[in-house]
Amino acid sequence: MLHFTSRVKPTVIQKGPILKSISLTQYLTFTGKVSTEAKLNAVKKIKYDLSYSPATDYWKLLRDKVFEVLSTGSDIEQIRSVLLSVSNDSKKANYERDINKLIGFFKNRKVQHFDTGSASIKMSDDLSLNANPEIGLYIDGTPYLLKIYYKKPDTTTTITKRNIQSTLIAMSLAKKNFDVPSNAKVAAVSYTHLRAHETVL
Repeated sequence: MLHFTSRVKPTVIQKGPILKSISLTQYLTFTGKVSTEAKLNAVKKIKYDLSYSPATDYWKLLRDKVFEVLSTGSDIEQIRSVLLSVSNDSKKANYERDINKLIGFFKNRKVQHFDTGSASIKMSDDLSLNANPEIGLYIDGTPYLLKIYYKKPDTTTTITKRNIQSTLIAMSLAKKNFDVPSNAKVAAVSYTHLRAHETVL
């Protein structure tokens, strides 16, 4: 059972927006925090930073390019072309590091795309988790609902098999609006360890 609750006293006037839902990336970041203080800071960030804007999405260019390449069956090396659109040196270095690892992960694997959709799971009376897979892929013949975790280097966050398990459980239990291939697995690829932690649906 997942434990990630938000409690609000009725008599307290909230200074920020009321928390309604969180993304899979936010949840995975929270579970990967290495200390209580880091977890508390992650909760505060989630609570008061609910709005999404493509203009401030650090990983959007790379995420879109990865989806394009994997979903069309293009040469995995084509992901590198996204670097032509990145001018900031630090950002380019982060992109290039993750691109190299991602290419290494997929290069010798047979990959075929399948369509997915949205998925969500209710975690408490006032909190839900958007557990949408990043992409659906047959990898060497096995169907996966895949979450690719993009994250800048951060000493307060470490993704391990143990702390990623609740994310995989959430992806498994989430109510989905699409048909899941038989014998599918859910998996999360972390650049920290560069392997797919997985569980069967």
